[in-house]
Amino acid sequence: MKLRIDSQSPVGLRLAYRFWIELGRPAKFRNPRTLQAWAPKMESLWRKSGLGYAEFKWFLIWALRKAEPDGTNYGNDWTARNLRAARDPMASLVKQFSVTFYDIFMPKADKIIPLLVSVREREDREAALAAQAAKPTRWVDVLPKDAEPWEIETARHMDELDAAFPEIGPLPGETVEEWVMRETAPLR
Repeated sequence: MKLRIDSQSPVGLRLAYRFWIELGRPAKFRNPRTLQAWAPKMESLWRKSGLGYAEFKWFLIWALRKAEPDGTNYGNDWTARNLRAARDPMASLVKQFSVTFYDIFMPKADKIIPLLVSVREREDREAALAAQAAKPTRWVDVLPKDAEPWEIETARHMDELDAAFPEIGPLPGETVEEWVMRETAPLR
């Protein structure tokens, strides 16, 4: 049985799905029964928080975000690792919710959430650009169906040149600053 989750689904189910995504989409919890069991607990935590849906979603993203390899921490690394290691991550979240939410998250939420939103949007843009770069347009692909044999041979030659000497520069939709940051990321 498949479970369809969209904007018309109950809030608890949407939040449970977000929780599963942020956990890293573990295969052992990829079933409708688990998400439906998590939904009432998630809705209870959401109501207990007093936040709107979007704000609580960002709390979940923050709680499940591990530190970056360079040590930068846009989330709560300890909680993220703890929940990923738990046999029942939802029960673990329910158990530690008061401390994680009220004592750790809420005092700094006004500063953390805008930063996390901007970092996440940048990561989503980079992922979209990387997906776009993974499928480059080839010269052969833009030829009309009735192209002459010499045109096809020229296009193949151009594709070979492009493969041998890739263009170095910003991807379409990417600013020069974003390109420089992407290219120098391994150096940081």
